[in-house]
Amino acid sequence: MSTSTDAQQMEWNTPRGAQLKQARLAKDLTQDALAKLVGTLQHNISLWENAKGTPSEEQLKMLTEQLGPFIDEDDMEDAPHRTELGLWLKHQIETKKEAGENLQTIAAACGLSVPTLYSLMNSENVARQKGTLDKLQRYFGLIPKEVQEEATAARALGALGEYSLFNPHNEEEWPPGPGVYVLYDTYRRPTYIGKSRKSISGRLKDHSTRFWFRRPLVEEGAFVFANDEKLIGDIEDLLIKVMGSLAVINDRGTLRDECVPGEAD
Repeated sequence: MSTSTDAQQMEWNTPRGAQLKQARLAKDLTQDALAKLVGTLQHNISLWENAKGTPSEEQLKMLTEQLGPFIDEDDMEDAPHRTELGLWLKHQIETKKEAGENLQTIAAACGLSVPTLYSLMNSENVARQKGTLDKLQRYFGLIPKEVQEEATAARALGALGEYSLFNPHNEEEWPPGPGVYVLYDTYRRPTYIGKSRKSISGRLKDHSTRFWFRRPLVEEGAFVFANDEKLIGDIEDLLIKVMGSLAVINDRGTLRDECVPGEAD
C-alpha cells in the first residue's frame, strides 16, 4: 500500500473524496467536527468529500494529522463510489466483525438480508425505505445526520411527497394509505403498476392470493402516497404509459386495479 499527502501532486477525484469520507466516519467525526479540527468550514469538507473542491497542501497535512494516512494510491483504480450510508455502514460492520461477529449474524440482528447489506455498503443504494434506516439505527446506534439527510433527499418527490421502497412479501411493510405503487422483479424491472384510493395494503392483500405474486416476478415494491383521487389515477396512467410493456403484468392483462363497486379499495 502506498499513501500520499501532497495535494499539489495529485488529482483530487471522487475516489480520494470517498477515502476522506471513510476515514472521517472511521473516527466517528461529523463534517463539522473535522472542519473545526482542521481549521476550515464544514462546507469545505463536504466539497472535498464530493470531489468538488481540493484541499491545499497544508490542509491535506492537517487532515492526515487528524485522520492518519487515508489516501491509498494502490486502491484508487477500483475504489467504488459509496454513499454516506455506504461508508458509515461499512465502518460499523467492520467494527462488529473485529468484535467477532460475521455478516450473517449482523444481518439477522438488523432484520435485513445479507445481499441488502452488501448493496447498501457498496452501491449507490441510499435506503429509500425509511424502515431500513430504522432497523440499522436500532442495531448500530444513532445514524449520522448527513446519512439521514441523504436518504430523505433520495425519497423526495417535490409536491408529491416521498417515494419509498417496501418489501411486498412482508405484510408489516405494506403501505397503509392511498396512493400509487410499483412492483419490481428480482432484476428491479417494473412488473406491475397499481393504485388504491383507500389503502395500498388492501390491494396488496388481494395480490398476495394471485399466482403471479411471488419471487422472482415480484421481489420489491415502491410507493408514493396521494390523497387526491384524480391525481392517483393520473400518476398510475402516466407510469403505465411511460413503462409500457415493461410492466409485464399490466401489459398482459393478468390483473388491473379497477375499482369494483362495493370492493374495499
